[in-house]
Amino acid sequence: MKRLVCVLLATLLYQCTQAQDHLPAFGAIDKADLELNQCDFDPDTDVVYLMNIGETTIFNSIDVVTERRIRIKILKEGGMHEADLKLRYQSEASYEQITDIKGYTYNLDASGNIQTTPLDQAMIFDKKLDRYFSEVAFALPGVKPGSVVEFKYKTTVKSGYVGIRSWYFQKDQAVKYSSYHVVIPGSLAFTMQVVHRQDIATTKPSIKDEGYGYVMKNIPGLRNEPYQAGIKDYYQRVDFQLSGITETDGTKHNYVSTWKALTEKLLDDEFFGFQLRKQPIGSAEIKTVVAASKNEHEKTELIYKYVQKNMDWNGYNGYRSEDGIKKAWDLKSGNTGDINLILLSLLKDAGIKAYPCLVSTRKHGKVNVSYPFLEQFDGMYVYAIADNKPYIFNAADKSNPADLIPANVQFTDGFVVDNKSGGFISLSSYDHPYKQVISGHTQVDENGRFTGTENVSHFDYAKNNQIGNFTTAKLKEQLTAESANRVTIDSITTSDPEDAAPSLDAHIHFSGALQTSGGYSFLPYGLFSGFTKSPFVAEKRQTDVDFGYTQSYTISGGYSVSDAYKFEELPKNTTLMMPDTSIVVTRITQQQNNTVVFRIKVTCNRPQYSAEEYPVLRAFYQKMYALLNEQMVIKKSR
Repeated sequence: MKRLVCVLLATLLYQCTQAQDHLPAFGAIDKADLELNQCDFDPDTDVVYLMNIGETTIFNSIDVVTERRIRIKILKEGGMHEADLKLRYQSEASYEQITDIKGYTYNLDASGNIQTTPLDQAMIFDKKLDRYFSEVAFALPGVKPGSVVEFKYKTTVKSGYVGIRSWYFQKDQAVKYSSYHVVIPGSLAFTMQVVHRQDIATTKPSIKDEGYGYVMKNIPGLRNEPYQAGIKDYYQRVDFQLSGITETDGTKHNYVSTWKALTEKLLDDEFFGFQLRKQPIGSAEIKTVVAASKNEHEKTELIYKYVQKNMDWNGYNGYRSEDGIKKAWDLKSGNTGDINLILLSLLKDAGIKAYPCLVSTRKHGKVNVSYPFLEQFDGMYVYAIADNKPYIFNAADKSNPADLIPANVQFTDGFVVDNKSGGFISLSSYDHPYKQVISGHTQVDENGRFTGTENVSHFDYAKNNQIGNFTTAKLKEQLTAESANRVTIDSITTSDPEDAAPSLDAHIHFSGALQTSGGYSFLPYGLFSGFTKSPFVAEKRQTDVDFGYTQSYTISGGYSVSDAYKFEELPKNTTLMMPDTSIVVTRITQQQNNTVVFRIKVTCNRPQYSAEEYPVLRAFYQKMYALLNEQMVIKKSR
């Protein structure tokens, strides 16, 4: 599969030679667009972005103004939400503004005439989200499948620091035409990184000035794929980094930031480093909590559990405190920055080596170490060292134990913010897989009815993944679906999710009738293993496969049948493995009289596979699921 191509252009201005495409004016619609009912280059898309146009102009080397124009064809009911817009912007200290919003909805009436409905300016709402951000929201009127909507707006960023945001040519839905132009004064230099799989044409800006631009056409949507992380890493786009400034007297300054400069900035930030210089909150109570600890390891875990217990996450990620950790502590609630700064303060006060660690969750995307920008991160966790053992803590997650790297950052890179011990660290551990152990026994009577018990135990990341679903009702619904309605779950008993035991356990009693065809009956094994259908069914894939952890599954058990049956065919003992041996599946089956016992082991020692490896992985999964879904065959003996 063709991977993303990254082209780094270390240049100030790229003189473009290709002429601007002739596009319909805003407010003018072609009837052919309204009659369009399918996208030829992406038949599965719900909408087509007929135009996605942006032009950024930097004035006076300070103000960054971007004008956006978007026209969308709604093909299916599932695309209706594309007409409900929420534009988030950084409103703190009037840093950014969104203005000049206009929009139209176009429809065909019963006679085939075009109806145009403008956006009512009174239906545009601006609300504050938090200290830093606000949101402009509006919905285009009269939208239905078949409609075309278009809107435009202007964003103005006023700041002493000049930056150009990334432009995404690709979206999760089809884009027919996407163009982006940048017009900047000669005093500024930018480095650009173009990430693409398709051809990109160069264009001239629409206004008479120096500048550069790009156009992409007929871009299929990049939609969610199984075991996908950081989808924005795979969007075709262009990234910008300010690299230099030339003053009026000709003096040139290198403006490429460094991780050291970023560290110093954060440590001096009122809602980051300054919070750590305050008197630790709850330190008096903490001294009592850790009084009986025998070593740093115990002390660290006690403080971590104390913050987990006493603080509630408000649902927002962040790498800074929102309003100061004192206010968060009084409210017993805060974002990830608030909660982890409180933890960090308490650990340092207790004499534990601990540092703030900027993280980018797998959903947010990978960090490019060449770009020292805060926008690459979406949270701050704590990196601590106790008795020479490293820890990564996110105390906003009440269920994550101290010895597990939080699942959403496992196998990513974190940046430790410290003048002496700072730098990138690998947030990776192969010692704790997603581990599931299943064992049970099933008895078949002479009438083809069966009853059985199954014990399902979840360890490490499997335990954490199941905690939110570990109620009898949710488990019954989940397990019934996984067993494809082949059984009736009669009862479930579970261990306590709040228990500190190493596993979450479910004990299941079930019953049912054998599936029979042509005088033969079939006995499935691993009813509650979850291995029912391979997740990798698509022939092609654009993104890497990211499981998030290594994996280990053990499925064992047995079937005992009455004298009315005999075993006709048993699955063979076998071993199946990936070419690089990263995934190994073994199956052992043994019969003794009217009882057959089996043991299946699935081990995956790699958390990630590239998109190029997908065909091999997909083919292996097809074989693996075929093996795991083979059934024992029995036949009436009398």
